[in-house]
Amino acid sequence: VDGLVRERSEGNPGRLAAALEWCSSGRQPNYLPALSVDWRKPLLCIAGALDTKYAALMHTVGQSVPGATYRCFEACGHNVHRSHPGPYLELLSDFLHGY
Repeated sequence: VDGLVRERSEGNPGRLAAALEWCSSGRQPNYLPALSVDWRKPLLCIAGALDTKYAALMHTVGQSVPGATYRCFEACGHNVHRSHPGPYLELLSDFLHGY
């Protein structure tokens, strides 16, 4: 975690602010109604339990989209791939090899 904090604190504050504003889920359209009807491809929804807002969103997507798979990592926040790289890669590999 210390390395991640250090890495992110060395970034450009203006670029970070712009990225956060641009990528904010509050600015993105709600595609869930269309996905829950029209999506016909494998979908893996991954979340960390400590990021409760995102975990709830991914759970909803996982329950609403046909064929979606939802996995939540305990004792983990938003950056599952950074805090649990081994289990994350195993899950991703298993998912991709299934298709």
